[in-house]
Amino acid sequence: MHRRLNRPLAALASTLLAAAGALGAQQEPAGAAPAAAEFQQVTLAKGVAETGEPMTLAVLPDRSVLHTSRDGTLRLTDAAGTTKVAGRLNVYTHDEEGLQGVGVDPGFTTNRFVYLYYAPQLSTPAGDAPANGSTADFAPFDGVNRLSRFVLRTDGTLDTATEKKVLDVPASRGCAAMSAETSTSTPRETCTCPPATTAIPSPPTVTPPSTSGRPATPPTTPSARRATPTTCAAKC
Repeated sequence: MHRRLNRPLAALASTLLAAAGALGAQQEPAGAAPAAAEFQQVTLAKGVAETGEPMTLAVLPDRSVLHTSRDGTLRLTDAAGTTKVAGRLNVYTHDEEGLQGVGVDPGFTTNRFVYLYYAPQLSTPAGDAPANGSTADFAPFDGVNRLSRFVLRTDGTLDTATEKKVLDVPASRGCAAMSAETSTSTPRETCTCPPATTAIPSPPTVTPPSTSGRPATPPTTPSARRATPTTCAAKC
């Protein structure tokens, strides 16, 4: 025979069930917070055939994406997820150097301008620079990292014949060093070119205590390489 719970017992049972449910929810492992409704996580390209050694990307107004591979390959992935090679540059690829950054001009819809930051091949010898030597020994490894402007055709291919050099950043090649950049396009008409520094950090210095009561002046140690001015080759 089933008995009907009286009101106080029913209320107590409901309270216990609610508490148990809340406790169970607290004990469940917390998952990743759901993405906001206006954002989606979409895999555009995957694997060496579609990405190479991926470096940077830039989104075009039609939601297609340009992405660079260090070996000099520029790829285009459209909004449907189809990837193709947009173009290739002849680049120097010792250590971390090669094709690095890509940027889109603010007026892309009318001028089709894109910017690529890369290490041009030049006549740099293959292999490592010497560990020791004179200035003449290192001279063959003096290169540049270059920012250039190109036109991306309406079919999604890079017109390499339209290259316009914007600036060259001096770089010492043939040695293990990190290469990094950030390409930001602005509607300004001219470029401001800061010095590019390639320097070997100076050893730490120890300041002896002052005996005159005045603060001791730390000695200065010059770095092995000084900042070199960046060469502006054209207006942006």
